[in-house]
Amino acid sequence: ADASQSQGEYIAPQSALEQQIAAIWADVLKLETVGLGDNFFEIGGHSLLATSVIVRIQEQVGVVAELKELFEFPVLADFSRQLEARTPLVDSTQDQLARSLALLDSLSMEELDELIS
Repeated sequence: ADASQSQGEYIAPQSALEQQIAAIWADVLKLETVGLGDNFFEIGGHSLLATSVIVRIQEQVGVVAELKELFEFPVLADFSRQLEARTPLVDSTQDQLARSLALLDSLSMEELDELIS
């Protein structure tokens, strides 16, 4: 199910942080996609799931978010903007590198050869 389609026009997340948060919301809410205009609590979120989202943002994105912020800024674009100010850019770059390396490690030699050629 894709809840954002029923909320009006889907607006894709743009920044790396928006994409990471959207992916976490989608995973926690069991949705295909989450758009910038989506309100966490209107697309299936509730306080227990909000707690899960906050923990995952801290673990996966490395940004400390507070539960009350999700209640104050339930729309993805606003919530992302709230967190953007304290996102450590160096850490997110390192995270991206780590994910890229992990992805490369998971590829077979044949897949690597295809990528290079």
